Amino acid sequence: QQCDVNVQISNQVAITVTTLKYINQSESATQTVFGFPLPMESSATALSWKVNGLWYNAVIEPGSQGSVTPPGTSMNPSLDAHLGKTPLFFNIPQFAPPNTEVIVQLTYVELLSYSNGNVSYSYPSDYDYFENPTLDSLNVSILVTGSRQITSLNLTGFPGAVVTIDSSTAGATLNLNNFTSTVNIEVNYSLAMQNLGADTFSTLIDHSNVPDDLGDGFFMSVVEPQPSGNVIQKYFTFMLDRSNNMFGTTLQQAKNAAIYMISNLNPGDYFNVVDFSTAAGTFAVNHVPYNEQNRDLAICYITNLDAQGLCNISGAFDTAVPQFISAPANAANIIVFLTNGFPTVGILTTPELVTHINNLVQETERNVNIFSFGVGNNVAFQLLSQISAANQGIAVSAGINDLQSILIDFYTNIRNPILLDAVLTVVGSVGNIGEIYPNPLPNLYLGNQMIVCGRYHAGQTITLGIEGYALGSQVTYSYESKLNNAPLPQYVFLMKIWAKLKIEYLMNQYYQLDPYSTEAIVLHDQIVQISVDYGVLCSFTSFTGETDIEDELAIVPLKPFKLRGNYPNPFNPETSISFEVLSPLHGSFSLKIYNLRGQLIRTLHVTVNGMGVYQIVWDGKDELGNSAASGVYYYSLESGSFQSTAKMLLMK
Repeated sequence: QQCDVNVQISNQVAITVTTLKYINQSESATQTVFGFPLPMESSATALSWKVNGLWYNAVIEPGSQGSVTPPGTSMNPSLDAHLGKTPLFFNIPQFAPPNTEVIVQLTYVELLSYSNGNVSYSYPSDYDYFENPTLDSLNVSILVTGSRQITSLNLTGFPGAVVTIDSSTAGATLNLNNFTSTVNIEVNYSLAMQNLGADTFSTLIDHSNVPDDLGDGFFMSVVEPQPSGNVIQKYFTFMLDRSNNMFGTTLQQAKNAAIYMISNLNPGDYFNVVDFSTAAGTFAVNHVPYNEQNRDLAICYITNLDAQGLCNISGAFDTAVPQFISAPANAANIIVFLTNGFPTVGILTTPELVTHINNLVQETERNVNIFSFGVGNNVAFQLLSQISAANQGIAVSAGINDLQSILIDFYTNIRNPILLDAVLTVVGSVGNIGEIYPNPLPNLYLGNQMIVCGRYHAGQTITLGIEGYALGSQVTYSYESKLNNAPLPQYVFLMKIWAKLKIEYLMNQYYQLDPYSTEAIVLHDQIVQISVDYGVLCSFTSFTGETDIEDELAIVPLKPFKLRGNYPNPFNPETSISFEVLSPLHGSFSLKIYNLRGQLIRTLHVTVNGMGVYQIVWDGKDELGNSAASGVYYYSLESGSFQSTAKMLLMK
């Protein structure tokens, strides 16, 4: 019935809070199963719901999540397509009476895709799988901030959106009633490409809110060196799955992708093609130089491939990897693996297959980066991501209908490496810095960014050094960074990003082990503990809210209040900040307003008398009565030990 989307993007990290209202239109009390299509690179961090007038909070606990369909039944194909490859499911324990509403609020964090200054964000608002996809209201608020100038922002498909841009801040708002929601919310914005380097964001967290002793400080550095005109020589092998798994349109799409990549190699590159089913074939005995003649011969070779036989992934790597032994020591060695990722012969299990490939790479005494391109609507993405993560590559998945756009972005990034075998050093930390992820650091490609997160104990100025190889020579990028010695509420999300990256690091290790081994069990438990402690969902944990139905009316919500946002936003000169008290509280609440540097500029107070919705008006002035400057401000509502923070934009 209603969809509210509040998105706060800070330096390509997006925090999405979506509130969805449903009506039980059946004639009997019904238990709700909530399903949401989480983006692949996101992690859910909070889930709340309202039934029978009461709010409840889910908690993250060990165990796999449930399904949106009862056992023995199949999912509607349209709903299955909407939920995507990484859906979130949650069974709401309370029953909703007929004609009553159920409200679900979900929060998730994600690192947005970035390429050559362009950033994209997508929210799944296509409800065409419903018999009637009309919403009573769709309300969208998007706020983008960062350290670089924003040159453009577009919310495609919604001509009624109001977009504002002011230097390094931008916003978009959309309010529609009786709207037929059959498209996703797609946001694209561009950043200026001048003065590239490294930006570091950091905050201290009150120790009582940090579940370990690794340091109360959290930082994130976004690194993008200023590009040079030099191009590293590259040796490519395009591995093409032609087994019966790829029959029909899937194989043709994979062949089209390989032909596109080969047609767009750089002068000076070397390449080869390894095709495989039960056995592997090869276009040339070893890599050949990229020229017009070799390009056309390779395209002809690929065009004549047919689907047949079983899928022998281990045998294919047995053929492809040793060919890199003859590559120069200073070259970038790249495998592009095109498949749907389901082995049917040879090594079949993920840990054994990843270990086998790693051993092959080590025997070449070369660093071989493996990039997996999953083709088709049914892809073994976990296997592909493990193979790539273990070999400093990335994995992407492209369905039959969206292959071309994903392919172009994928290949544009990997064909121009500017820093290989990167290692991070920290100067001046005196043991202050630790727990830096990802580990190992990924290679850096032209137009891409390297994002690293870590922990620290005390604020100070440090020097980050990123060392690696380019054109056969060692290269070092050095950036001075300041780690804050005070809490900055706008950067609290760094805790979630750090936990997400550490979980991914540990998961990569876990999937290379026998899951029944002692080492794997210890890793599993460590992953679960971080997920629960930091409130970041992973594949070993799930949201739970199991409640005795007879006692549900006696439950007191875990949150005493929640912020409902401010309106208007952006605003000038004043805005109304509203919040909802969820418990029978009485007394004074404090609302503190901070600028981007974390400086307190105004404190407002409101008296609360029980449950309900309250409002506080900020007139855009500081404590001395001076008008605040245009820019992003953070407002933090506090009562006792509970605190909630949100953003707003003052634009004159």
